[in-house]
Formats: sequence, C-alpha cells, structure tokens
Amino acid sequence: MFLILVETPILVFPKKIRKPPAGAIYFRSGGPMPEIYGIDYPEGIFNETAYRGLLVEALNEGKHSGAKHMTYFCDEMHLPIALELGFQCIGKYLCFHKTI
Repeated sequence: MFLILVETPILVFPKKIRKPPAGAIYFRSGGPMPEIYGIDYPEGIFNETAYRGLLVEALNEGKHSGAKHMTYFCDEMHLPIALELGFQCIGKYLCFHKTI
C-alpha cells in the first residue's frame, strides 16, 4: 500500500511499465523549493539505476516548475549519487527508531 500525499507527484521508473516498477519517489514539486519525502524499492532492495533515474526525474520536474533549490534527506547509500547529481550535503541528521 502506498500513502499518496495531496498534490504530491509520484514518479515511477521506468516510464514504460511492463513489469513491477523498479522504484517510486515521493516529492512535492510546486513552490520555490521542492522537497523529496522518500524513495521506495520493491522488497526494500536498493536499486542504483532506479535511484539515479528517479532523482533525475525529480530534479527535472523541479526545474520545470521554476524551482531554484530542492531539499532531500537521504541516507549513506544514496549520498554518492546525490552528490554526483549536484546536491550539497549541508549536515548530518540522526533518526531514531524503537519497536515498542
């Protein structure tokens, strides 16, 4: 099940779907600073090709909407490609999780 946020485009890679998608990206593209909320992969397995394609599509959509900046909180496995595509790391944030 996917939770779709109101007015949030979801891009699926690849565009011509003949089999289950390689990934999905959730982001808000409108306004001066779009934000990526998350990226998912089937079975939770990171797919570098899908990630790169999704990120490029999100950046293009943001540029097309007139945005100058895009924010994105990513983890270590996503960082090299994000940096390669022009994102700048402005800080390290911690997220805590506990099963109760």
